[in-house]
Amino acid sequence: MLLGVGLAFVAACSDPATRPTGPAPHAVVPAAEPAPTPGALPSSTPAAPPGTLRMVFDDEPNHLNPDLDPDRSCFRLAFDTFYEPLVRRTANGDYEPVLADRFTVDDEGHSYTFHLRPGVTFHDQTPLTALDVVFTFDRLRSPRTHAPRMQARLADMERIELVRSDTVRIWARRPSAVLLPALAEVAILPEHVFGRGELQYQPANRRPVGTGPYRLKSWERGERGERGHHLVLERYPRYWGSPPGYETIDVLFEEDAAQALGRAKRGEVEVVDRVPPAYLPEQLDSPTLRANYNAVRVEPFRFVFVQWNLAHPPLDRPEVRRALAMAVDRARLIEAARHGQGRPIAAPPLGDPQAAPMPRHAPEEAVKALTAAGLVRTKDPADPSSASPSASATSPPSSAGPGPAPARARFTLLVPSGSHEAEELGRRLAEALGKLGLSVEVVNGDLGSILMRLRKGQFDGALLDWTGRPGDDLAPLFHSRGAYNHGGYRNPELDALLDAWHRPSAPGTTERHELAARIEAALAADPPALFLYAPTEVFLYSRHLGAAPRFGDFLLLRGLRPADPTAK
Repeated sequence: MLLGVGLAFVAACSDPATRPTGPAPHAVVPAAEPAPTPGALPSSTPAAPPGTLRMVFDDEPNHLNPDLDPDRSCFRLAFDTFYEPLVRRTANGDYEPVLADRFTVDDEGHSYTFHLRPGVTFHDQTPLTALDVVFTFDRLRSPRTHAPRMQARLADMERIELVRSDTVRIWARRPSAVLLPALAEVAILPEHVFGRGELQYQPANRRPVGTGPYRLKSWERGERGERGHHLVLERYPRYWGSPPGYETIDVLFEEDAAQALGRAKRGEVEVVDRVPPAYLPEQLDSPTLRANYNAVRVEPFRFVFVQWNLAHPPLDRPEVRRALAMAVDRARLIEAARHGQGRPIAAPPLGDPQAAPMPRHAPEEAVKALTAAGLVRTKDPADPSSASPSASATSPPSSAGPGPAPARARFTLLVPSGSHEAEELGRRLAEALGKLGLSVEVVNGDLGSILMRLRKGQFDGALLDWTGRPGDDLAPLFHSRGAYNHGGYRNPELDALLDAWHRPSAPGTTERHELAARIEAALAADPPALFLYAPTEVFLYSRHLGAAPRFGDFLLLRGLRPADPTAK
């Protein structure tokens, strides 16, 4: 997630500690032709114990507390597995009770009352009470807690009130369309475990104690690729709800995708959580994989972009930012960085992908616009090959007399290190802009250095990505008061649209879809960033399992079950 909200490029490179770093529904379509009827899984290793599901993840989490701006693996492993929310969002957009057995929205949307389910216990058999709920929200929203993404999502929450030992009331600053989705993502923590000290430094962040259907049995941290490098979940026998489908889930962490696919071919695992684009589609043509696995393509709410620093002329001029957007061939970028696994975008895809603004690749028009802006000189404005850099910020003006300072022809582009995708994108972007006559210096850095430079405004562009949830709020990124608006973007029209995104709409109306389209159009017309693409992901799912239960783009571990042999 970007700097606690979506910087997925560098999530795997952050320091493992109790200091968490930031990370997690679209159509599902087969990534390959229908395969033959599944046969017996070949295996070169001993069979798993009865009731064990085996999975491969390509990245190990830094911690297992989903409230602390989790990385991708943490949220997938811990949310609704070790820990549970008060309510859960369903596939059709409704909400069903979880730890609350009922809830009401009162005072025209200014308050939410949750009545807790009786008989729920944490994994140490301590009963859940309303005090745990109050503690969770108070500690999570505390300025001393480092959870900027979740705190931003809870911005419309004013306070939480203890009504009775089994009832809490949450007050909203205003009626909000984004508050209940945010409440549905808060994992309730036990106060007796997390109550002392700051939340981000708790040992229990690595040893979860929740109310969920699974508890942590072991977490063995070995060298990469060793069999001992895995995490085991086991059923919690006193779970309040229906028991999960497996006694244990054994999660192996395997960075090497070739090794992960090899385990699948040998029948050692039932799920490969993510297949890197470099291995698509050739590796999935293996007869063994096609016979025994479904390759499922999903579209997470994620987009990759270059954030511009509008405090650095000429990036403060919309026509320059539009010209830079026209200069980039996004389809070629997706092919180079992700082997075609993604779709080009001109704005974040909030609404219907088929109706979203499509980017234009028009390098000739880009050169004309940049020439008119004084950013490049060219003998023939229609010929990009004849372009040359104009004066830099330190060169004398090209014409006599008073006037604005010369435009900058040289840019620095911050690129996260340690990610092939990000580094390939940085190189390709520098080449594409270089063909216009611009000079782009790529500066690679780890998460800490990129964060520091963004906060201090020491950048011209920064390659980032945002990973969120369907219907996410983009105000933190692009509102004039947004916590992650490091580029200093100001657009009163967009501010009004993003404010409207918080207002509830009548059920069954098209108001929300229309508002999403207006936000997308505004961002495409006056782009604060160079929007590149929305990635797609592929996972392998054994044909011996039942239907794949999903939340957005990832599997719900609690819902995994063997296939019904009597089902047709």
